[in-house]
Amino acid sequence: MENKNIQLIESLAANAWQAESSQGLEGWLLRFSRGITRRGNSVFPQRDHGQVELDKKIDAVEAFYSKKGQPAIFQMTQAALPAGLYENLKKRGYRDAFFTQVQSAKTDVVLKNTKRKTVFTAIMETRPIPKWLDVYFETSQYGALSAEVRKNILEKIPGLAGFFMLKDDAQISAIGLGVIEGKHLGIYCMVTPESYRRQGAATEILHALAKWGGNHSVEHIYLQVMENNQPALALYKNAGFNKQYRYWYSEKAV
Repeated sequence: MENKNIQLIESLAANAWQAESSQGLEGWLLRFSRGITRRGNSVFPQRDHGQVELDKKIDAVEAFYSKKGQPAIFQMTQAALPAGLYENLKKRGYRDAFFTQVQSAKTDVVLKNTKRKTVFTAIMETRPIPKWLDVYFETSQYGALSAEVRKNILEKIPGLAGFFMLKDDAQISAIGLGVIEGKHLGIYCMVTPESYRRQGAATEILHALAKWGGNHSVEHIYLQVMENNQPALALYKNAGFNKQYRYWYSEKAV
């Protein structure tokens, strides 16, 4: 994928999942969320104004996160700016981890590939209601601080958000989050409780999200999936998604 298209999707994702607080630094965005979520506590090097020497910018990043009691972390792609950033980080001893695929598909392809006999009832809310949050936090086994920070992030999503739930009688069988910006739909927080896995719940959530997106003139759907998450990779492949690029986190060694 061309760098300009990577930068577009990364900007969409950064808008959808915003840190509790952030600070600009000559085109970079320094994000902080009390150590909860990697995206919310990392540098987003999407732009570079070219007015500050790279070494000085990285020094400023390290000082910023040191005051927060955290190591400096950069969210990296091949399109990170400026050129030479990755090589500079490696010279400083930064280590790479948490490699993640960014995949995309056309809305009509996802609708076609996820169409199946409906087993569950799909419900959509425009905000993260307690029932949705309970499934998200409990299934993911997040502690109190993690739950608090994530709730703050979810409640500040700008634009159009859809918090989807599948119900089996009175039980919630799966959840997912969609965020629409322009002609793009980002999918987040796909969670299925253990007792409902391998029953098609995740596929039905994808279909509901894609249908909602299509109703809002969405043409493309993107999502992020860890490269070691084999069940999710299989799910998204069957739904018609293809890898476009990868991102990872480069963290200062301590």
